[in-house]
Amino acid sequence: MTTEEIIKRYQQRSGYRLADYAEVALPIYSINVQALTMAHRRLPPIEEFVLRCLSMNIRSAAELSHFLGLEDQVIKSALAGLAQTDSIALTAPRGKQTWTLTSKGKATIETAEMVIPEERTIPIHFDALTRKPTLYRFQRPLKHRELEDEGLIEIDQIPPKRPQLLDITPFGIERVIRKFRAESEESRDVLAIRSLENIKRLYIRAIALLFKST
Repeated sequence: MTTEEIIKRYQQRSGYRLADYAEVALPIYSINVQALTMAHRRLPPIEEFVLRCLSMNIRSAAELSHFLGLEDQVIKSALAGLAQTDSIALTAPRGKQTWTLTSKGKATIETAEMVIPEERTIPIHFDALTRKPTLYRFQRPLKHRELEDEGLIEIDQIPPKRPQLLDITPFGIERVIRKFRAESEESRDVLAIRSLENIKRLYIRAIALLFKST
């Protein structure tokens, strides 16, 4: 919104009148959060068919290849990928090795998605006033030296301290991810915050409204 649109939208307050306004700069921090996450990914079609075949007791690589009409190498690659995610396990109940579903594999069939643990770097912003994680995706953060050139009044941060690990929770990061996640992006659960890296003090442009009692 333009400055005029912001003033028009927020100028009405019961018992007050708008006396003045100013363009200001709100303090934020840019942070790279190192986090342990669980990614929810759509199960590839071949791996889904392999799991469903295993649930019907078609358990050897040769049987799977014949039943699905796929080359042995394709089946072996799918089996290796499923084994890495603990969806299947190699057993030998009668002296012959066969693949069987694990409890995780059975759950994967129900949801048709794979849950994969990952360590991930998540870039976020941290609001220095509310002390909550957020993301200013559609605004360009400003450096301190740009404030005078832009004619902006700097709003002081109270208390004037950098974000700490205790200030940022897995729930707070997950809320930001879900709010700004594109439809094509996989969903992700944040389990733990490992560390905060590359912390930089920046500013976001805003409009401050000054009201006077009537």
